Order: sequence, then structure tokens, then C-alpha cells
Amino acid sequence: WIDYNDYHVRFMINTDFQMVDLLPEEEFGPFEGSMFIGGATAEHLKTSEVKQGLIGCFRGLVVNGEILDIHSYMSVHLSEIIKDCKPSCQPNKCQNGARCVELWSNFECVCENRWAHQGTFCETNINTKALTFTSPGAFLKKNYLGTGDDEEKLLLKSMLLENILINLRTYDTYSLILYANDHLNNFVHIYISNGTSIVYLFNAVNEIKNITVQYPGLSTGISVQIAIVRGEKTTTLHVNDHNVTVDYVPILLDSYSNKPWINSEKEVLAPQRPPAPPTDYFQVNLGGFDPDNLLRVGKEGQLIQGYVGCLRGLMIAEYLVDLPSLASEANHEGSKGILPNCQMKCDAVPCKNLGICIEDFSKQEASCNCELTSYFGENCAEEKGADFGGESLLQRGFELDGEVNQIKVQLAFSTNDLRQRTSALLLLQTENRRSYYLLVALTSEGQLIFEEDREGSAYGVRVNDRNFLNGARHSVYYVRDNNTVTLLIDREPVQLLPIPVLSITEDEEEGGEEADPAASEEPSVQLGWVNTSDHRFSLYKGYTGCLSNVVVSINGGNMMKPLEEYMLFTKKGSETVRATNPAGVRSAQCSFFHVQPRGLEPPRNDSVENDKNWDAGAPAKIPYKSLYHDETEEEQGAGTYMFIALCCIFVAAVLGCSYEVWRSARRDRKRKRRARAAAVTVSGSPGGSQRWQSAEVNSVGKTVGFKAVVEDEKRPNGTHKVANDLGEKKVQIKEDEPEKKELLGVNTGLVSKPAKPNPFSMEDLTEEPELEEREQEEAEEDEEMTDPSVISNPEAEVLVKPAPIIAWSKENIEENENVIPLNSITKSPETQVTFQL
Repeated sequence: WIDYNDYHVRFMINTDFQMVDLLPEEEFGPFEGSMFIGGATAEHLKTSEVKQGLIGCFRGLVVNGEILDIHSYMSVHLSEIIKDCKPSCQPNKCQNGARCVELWSNFECVCENRWAHQGTFCETNINTKALTFTSPGAFLKKNYLGTGDDEEKLLLKSMLLENILINLRTYDTYSLILYANDHLNNFVHIYISNGTSIVYLFNAVNEIKNITVQYPGLSTGISVQIAIVRGEKTTTLHVNDHNVTVDYVPILLDSYSNKPWINSEKEVLAPQRPPAPPTDYFQVNLGGFDPDNLLRVGKEGQLIQGYVGCLRGLMIAEYLVDLPSLASEANHEGSKGILPNCQMKCDAVPCKNLGICIEDFSKQEASCNCELTSYFGENCAEEKGADFGGESLLQRGFELDGEVNQIKVQLAFSTNDLRQRTSALLLLQTENRRSYYLLVALTSEGQLIFEEDREGSAYGVRVNDRNFLNGARHSVYYVRDNNTVTLLIDREPVQLLPIPVLSITEDEEEGGEEADPAASEEPSVQLGWVNTSDHRFSLYKGYTGCLSNVVVSINGGNMMKPLEEYMLFTKKGSETVRATNPAGVRSAQCSFFHVQPRGLEPPRNDSVENDKNWDAGAPAKIPYKSLYHDETEEEQGAGTYMFIALCCIFVAAVLGCSYEVWRSARRDRKRKRRARAAAVTVSGSPGGSQRWQSAEVNSVGKTVGFKAVVEDEKRPNGTHKVANDLGEKKVQIKEDEPEKKELLGVNTGLVSKPAKPNPFSMEDLTEEPELEEREQEEAEEDEEMTDPSVISNPEAEVLVKPAPIIAWSKENIEENENVIPLNSITKSPETQVTFQL
């Protein structure tokens, strides 16, 4: 579950969560973009530490508050993705406690004991062939004499070279499991050493080889599987999940000697070795031996005793030995203490609340060790507790001589008190003149405080990795013998650390009061609150919740049980318990332990109940370092480079297009200017129809002007008489020739203003051959214009095209006073040319 607000992002798995603060410039959510479920593409997996997709059930996807139907989003339905969760492990087909591994299209059984449980469903259990040894003097012996081809003898004798399996359950410290040898001194020896090791001895020709595997839980009554696996050049000894491998294998002797070993100091048990070769024989000893037959050798040999417990599943290569059948055939003295099969009372799990079951093989009974459970009774299911209302106190006095060198404290509690205060569960204190105390308390945040001042040094711990105000059962187990300390919180070991020592004198000076020696309190155990003038505990308030099974022992003295004594569960010691506000103490039973370690709540996918309220204001900013920060920067850098490259290409394309349009427009403008110049040249040549007569061109230049003409001067054919200093010339303008009127710049009201050329028009973009021909023609026209024969006359006429003006006449002048005649803006009378319209 991932949720967020403006300041935090919370990542939650079941009830465990982590809060990440956001920087002021950082934002988180809403979730957008592509989503990969169950795996990702090979490209995305290149930058990920996870290389394999999900195998399992995926359900309950909620994104941005919307419940998504995952299967409906699939565009292609694959056989590997099945709608709904249909586990193959329901029902579970695995047997003998095997674990079913869900493959969602199939399943696999993982056997609890991979050596003893065999088959696809772990249905075959070789540990059903078993014997129970009820006393150290009980043992099973089988002796085969002669050289006959007895099949059972050959199968048993193969243990000298083949693999061996055997399972045991015992509480022994030094005991024999198996010893076998032949008449040439070839042997196999397996035994328990120091209650923590399995030792395997064998011979490689005339040298004794030793393989030892340490296993701490060997002598705790649990099932211990031993497997000896021999390869071509190696031998491995397995003890449950521990193993040791050596680079040598058994090699048998082929001749007899009464001193066969070059390292005889490694031998622990030895058969009788006469000077002369004995008769061919092979013997097997299980669970013990006959002292007249096998001799103890060396220091460790003197410690070896008979085995007490269960031996089962003896298998040599592929041969499963029928142990009950062998025991029934035995008729020696030691076989009387052997029982067929293993009738383990502890297999029925009689001990509750994680109590330790202890098997009594001699009586075929079981008992429970409830030391670490915070429960009592035969099956660790009883408790004697009380509810405290927050203002009640139980105080139990005791006598103390000397220092506290040994102490034992046990208690259980459960509470969901959400009041913001620090409360004391238990306080053990000597006289106020001494600094010793032991305190168990809870903070307002649900943390557990454990402190002990040992008069000179102080140790303590504040457990903050779980919430102790969650209403579940929690336990405290503390034992100290001088400097040897064991502290278990919820059955898990916790390390004590040195803490500052608070001096009583300093506290009294700070409080402004001095301790009165006459008012010293006696040593006491206080439950539910603190009743002391010691300023070190002034901040602790009353406890609200359940306390049960409180046990205190000091310096090996009698067990003090304040709750049992006060509630009259026991008659002894009740007179030493005093109660403050007894109405707030009621008999009750505390909550049970949850199945999960640390006593946490069952897994849930919600984010309510005892979670902290989110802060309204901005918290302290702590930068969050992503696991994939570097990879993300590389991806972003690559994307930035690609974006810059695309932008450059786009800008280059735009500039190229703009340049091409500008070049085309410029070429078009040049072409039109040349065309106009050519038209002017043609109209002014002698061979053209000349309608304009210009005045004499002087050095200053000549302008062309217009003036109004009276009605009498008009001619019927539309021509007018023009006179100047150079002589009379006639300019004839016909109204039915708009092109010539446009050239003259005269606006008669019938000719519209020409449209501006469109620089983006494709009409003027001709192919290169046509353009070259047109440019060639324009060049020829330019040559004609510059021809000396045309401009040889210095008095040649120069035609200046006037700007277009609005059509007007004499009548217009009279009507409109704003019209300015052209005569008034000409440069001089000499250079004016009068035209009649």
C-alpha cells in the first residue's frame, strides 16, 4: 500500500511501514503513465535489480482510488495468465508435513525431511521403522559369523562403503549411535559428543578419518537427520541443515593386524584384537555396546554411554533396515530395554504457548517446560493476572541482605492505553539510601523501557521496533547472575547497553528537598504505579492494562508472586502485599500471543487504527535517496539529448524553408521589376504608340505634372492638346485601354489597384529551363535599353510614372477644397508639362 500527502509518502507491507518526507520542491502522485504487472520488458529490466517476473496471485489493485479489473485490460490473453486466483495447492496433496509450492499451473512438494521423505508427494517416510531405547544399558547387537553369503549380512556390511541415513531424537550428551566392524578392523563409528556435535569415524586403509559437525540443538529432543554421503573422492556428513565435506573416502583393509592404525589416538571404541587373525565375522551395535565386546579407548571413550531416545530410518544405500524385526530377533541382555517404534508423546504437541516438550523415554511420558512462555501449568496454559485501572498500586516488601548479585524477573502484559503518558509496570527498589532499582515501563509512543541500576553502573534498553500498546500479549524475561545477563522481550533476545547513572543526591538538590533518613522505604516490588520519593521516577504514571504471571526472585531466594499472593491464588505471602486503590485491581486474563513473531497484529492491508496522525505542518525534511536514482538520471539525460537533437533538426528545417521562400520571393520581385522596366522602355521607343511627351531634360532633372483642363479644350476623341517649350506633342489616351491607363498612373475610377504579389505563391516558381530563358530575354531587353542609338539624343524624353491618384476634374476641385493641384508642388514652371485630360 502506497499513499501520500503534500509532505509524506508512506510505503506499507502488511502492518510494517516506512514514512519518507518530501522536499519543498518535490511532488508525488497521482500515478500516471504505463504500468507493468507481473513483470516488465527486457529493456526495463536492464536497469533493474530484479530479473524475474512474478509467479503467483496478483489481486486487489487500487490506483488513484479506482479498483482496477486487471484481466479486462489485457489486449492479448495468454495461457500463462489465468483470470482469478486458482491455486494448485488447494487442496494440499503433499504429505508428511511437506510444504506445497504454488506454481499456479502446477505445484511442487518440498519435503520437510528431504532425506527421510521420498516421492512426488513426499508420501514415503522411512522413519516409520524405529526403535526406542529406554535406558543407557539398552542396546541392539547383531553378530554374523562365518563366510556364508547371508543376504542380510552383506546388506548391513555394505555400510562400510555406502551412504548411510539415520534419524534420532534424544537429550543425551555423550552416547553411541552406531558402531560396526569386521574381522579385519574396518569400521564405522557414529556418536554424540558434548551434546552439540555428531562425530563420524571411519578408516582409509590404516588411517582413521574424523568428520565432526556442530549442531547446537542436537540434544533438545528435536528430530535430527544424519546423512553420510560418499562420492568418488569426497565424503560429506549432513546433520539437518549443517554439513562438512572432506577429501577422502573409506578404503578397506585386506589383511589383519592387532595394531592396524598409524593414528590410534583418534580411536574411541575398539573391538578385541587377538594376536592371531580371528574368525571371519561382522558385527553391528546400535544405541550402546557390550563393554566385554567393545573397549573404551582414550579420554572421550570413557565418556561414551548408551543411547536413550528414538532411533529410526536406518537406510544403507537403497536398503531400509527393518529395525523392529532386528530387535525382535535379538535375545541378549541389552535388548530388554528396547521398544519397537517410537511412541513420542511430544508428537501430540501437549505444550501450549510455545512451551518446550520434554520426552521421558523411560516412563514413556512427556512434560512441559514453561520457563519462557509467561504461562504456568502442566501444559503452559494457565495464568494468574489482573487488570489495573491506572490509579492502583500493589506493593510487596521483601528482605535484602547485601547487594543484588542474582535476580530473575518474569511478567506478561497487554494494553491498548492510548493516553499520552509514560506508565510504570514494575519497579523493584531497595532502600532510598541505595541507588539500585529495576524498572519496566511503557512510553506514550508504545516503546518498552527496561533499566537496571546495579549500584555503580546502569544498563538499559528502549525497544522501539514494535508497538507495545497494540492490545496483544507481550512478555519480559530477565535473568542475571553477576555479570551474565539474559533478557528476552517477546521471547527474542535483546542486548542491554550502558546508560547514564542518575545520582540520588543530585536529584534531591534539583528538587530542592533533602532525603530524610528516618523516612527510608523498605525494599519492595511495585506493580502498576510507583510509590516512592525518589525523584528519578517522578515522571512515571499509573499503568492501565493487564499484568499476569509476575515472578521475582532475588539472590536465589524464594519466588515472589505479588499478583498470586494478592488475589489469594496462593496462601503464602499474601500478608506482605499492600494495595492502593484496590477497587482498580480486578482478576483477569491477558491477551494471547499472536502467531507472528514479536506479537504483532495479523497481516492487514489497511492503514487505520493505531497509526500516528499525519502532521498538518511541514516536517523536518530528510532527502529520500532512491535505489534507482542513478539509473533514472541516466535515462533522463539520454532523453534530454534526444530532445535537443530533434529541436535542432526542426529549427534547421524551418530555417531552410524560410530561406527558400525568401529566395523565391526575391527572384520574383527582380523578375517583376525587370518586366516593368522593359514595358517602360517599349512605350518610350520611337516605334511605339507614344501618348506622352516629355519636356527637355536638363541637368537638374525633369518632373511631370498634371493640371485641370477646361471643357472647351477637350477633344471628341479623348485627346488633349499639350504645349511646352520643346514643341507640341500629342499624347493620346484611350479610355478603353486599361493597361495603358495603369501605366500612366491615372485613376479614372474604372481601374482597380493591382494586388500585391504573394511571395508564397507557387505560380511564379517555374522550372529551371523556363526561368533561364526568361532571364535571357530580360538580359536582351536590358541591352536594347542601353543601346546608344536609343539614348543618343541628349534631349530624349524621360518618362516618370507618377503615383496613382484619385480621379478628379475641375468640377471636383470646385466642390472639394482639400484637393491640391499638382501645379503647386512641381519644382519650377520650366520643368512642368501640361496635360489635358
